[in-house]
Amino acid sequence: SGLSPVQEAEEDAFIFQHVGKAGGGSVMAWLQAHHVAYERCHLYSCLHPHMRGQRVLLNVRDPLDRFVSAFDWNRLLTCRPTGHPVPETREQWHTGDSDKTTGGVVRNPWDTPDVVCRVDPQVQRLLFQKYHEDANLLAADLCSKDHGVSSSALRFAHNVLEHGYTLQSRLNADSLSAARKFLKNNLVYVIVLEKGFDFMGQVPKAAFELLRNFSSEEHARELAWTSAKIDDHGADYVHSAKDLVSGPPTNLTDESKRCIVKAFADDYALIDILSSSCRGDAGMRTTCKEALEHILARRRDLLL
Repeated sequence: SGLSPVQEAEEDAFIFQHVGKAGGGSVMAWLQAHHVAYERCHLYSCLHPHMRGQRVLLNVRDPLDRFVSAFDWNRLLTCRPTGHPVPETREQWHTGDSDKTTGGVVRNPWDTPDVVCRVDPQVQRLLFQKYHEDANLLAADLCSKDHGVSSSALRFAHNVLEHGYTLQSRLNADSLSAARKFLKNNLVYVIVLEKGFDFMGQVPKAAFELLRNFSSEEHARELAWTSAKIDDHGADYVHSAKDLVSGPPTNLTDESKRCIVKAFADDYALIDILSSSCRGDAGMRTTCKEALEHILARRRDLLL
């Protein structure tokens, strides 16, 4: 359909607050394939409490599912230490290193983790040596009655593990009331990655709502209802660790699930708030609300 007029706007049409391990790579690939101009924030939040009328796209996933994905992603991303049962054979990448290029192909731990790994001594020490790549051990520390142990585990889960941060932190809200106020003052469109719901089908509809004030209504509608097809280049942005991690995939006990849900309790409360803040046409609002409520229903027993 050619370049969107949105590309020529003086400012980006909206902010995509890309929550890690929640399908955001596929969303980004769709937006890029359709030449949409937007500001993307990924490893940090570019939202702030004083914003008013800001248009925001926010991708959401069950916090427990996202945590497991983030844990396994860090297992893959981080170079295995000396003495690991599976010797490290990938090229090592240190903080400050430039991306490596071979034959015109950019290689780094995030885009090509099968051939390049990240050297991070803190993550290596905790992930491999303290927790032995077992999220159940981290979960046990999260539930420890020793405040020092539980606090240390919480810092590791939320602040050290890449993408282990909370959903609330992506809204840059220091409380649920602050998050509720942000949602009231801004136009936040939520798309939900949840089994049983068409995640990529939500993207074109959200794009229409986010773009229509920056482009002609006709063009925005044409763009929005284009098939949500991810081209070959888009696959570069879809990260998955499940087939590449050394050792078995994460398999949590019920007690571990309860401990992790407790560590993300405010995020589940925020999902409840979001379910009453869904935007768009009737179909969009229904899908958003039902998907978020489905997350809460699946975890209801763990939230008690």
